[in-house]
Amino acid sequence: MAKTMGIEYNILIMNTLAKKTQGLYNAIAVPYNEAFPIHNHPEHRQFFIDRLRQGARILDAGCAGGRDTNFFSEKSFNATGIDFSAGEIAYAKTKYPNVDFREADLLRLPEIFPRAEFDGVYTYATLDHLRKRDIPRVVGNFNLILKMNGVLLLCTRKGKGVLWTDDNYSLHKKRRFTLMESDELQQMLRRKGFDIDQFETFPSLTRKNMEFNLALCRKIKDI
Repeated sequence: MAKTMGIEYNILIMNTLAKKTQGLYNAIAVPYNEAFPIHNHPEHRQFFIDRLRQGARILDAGCAGGRDTNFFSEKSFNATGIDFSAGEIAYAKTKYPNVDFREADLLRLPEIFPRAEFDGVYTYATLDHLRKRDIPRVVGNFNLILKMNGVLLLCTRKGKGVLWTDDNYSLHKKRRFTLMESDELQQMLRRKGFDIDQFETFPSLTRKNMEFNLALCRKIKDI
């Protein structure tokens, strides 16, 4: 009985955190996306597409307002952008009406897309919105929906514990980020069937004392 209550409590916490994050991004969709009209590191997108054939099927997982999904589409890739914020997807559909955008939960990807549907998955500063225990599950989901030798580009905030921030573009509402150390992230990617072609850490251009991990990987086995 105690174990069951513990499971139910964890589910409640997970659902509460997800709803708060959804509500936040629904509220700040316009100022958030207008604050980042260009990619601060466009070379990262180039690393990703350089490893894909022309016309490859790409999933932008955590697309926010669709800036990067639209970039991939303009480069003649078959790109789909997903986000679990209805506000972000509404913004993306309005700004880029000819691109495929869908509201979706990363924890439920195998229920949404067929196995081996994509040649590439791009997820940039998104997984750190999840609880730490859920990040390996989502990376496992990426493995399921990627073709063998499919490419994964993953960027997430570096460090230990949890970080809370607020900014002008978040209307001074606090945002929560789960941090991961570089070796911890690399070990998890390998456990989930990925070989790491390129890994780097880089400083934030908008916040002092913040670093990011960037991993460019290839799926080498099913899990």
